[in-house]
Amino acid sequence: MKPKEFSCPECGTGIPKRKALFMTKFTRIQCKQCGIVLRPKKKTISTIRGIVGGVGGGLSFLIVMYAVNRWNWLVAGLLTFLVMIFVTLVSFYLTIKFTKFIKN
Repeated sequence: MKPKEFSCPECGTGIPKRKALFMTKFTRIQCKQCGIVLRPKKKTISTIRGIVGGVGGGLSFLIVMYAVNRWNWLVAGLLTFLVMIFVTLVSFYLTIKFTKFIKN
């Protein structure tokens, strides 16, 4: 049986998705089914957040530079805010999709 994504590697019980929003590489989660303490693979979390954060920061910089020269600060701020919301949602989705857990 293939384990579900974002689940315990031992018993396959799903882990609540809301935990992915504030998960760091130091997070410890206890499985409700089997009681094992799990932690995410450190390299996965760092890679996802680093790449998505870098792309989001670069896009925000480019948008601000273009929008300030073209329109005004209000438009630049609004576009940057929308990009940051999009980056947060993408990071949340990729964390759920690709994070694997190991025993602590």
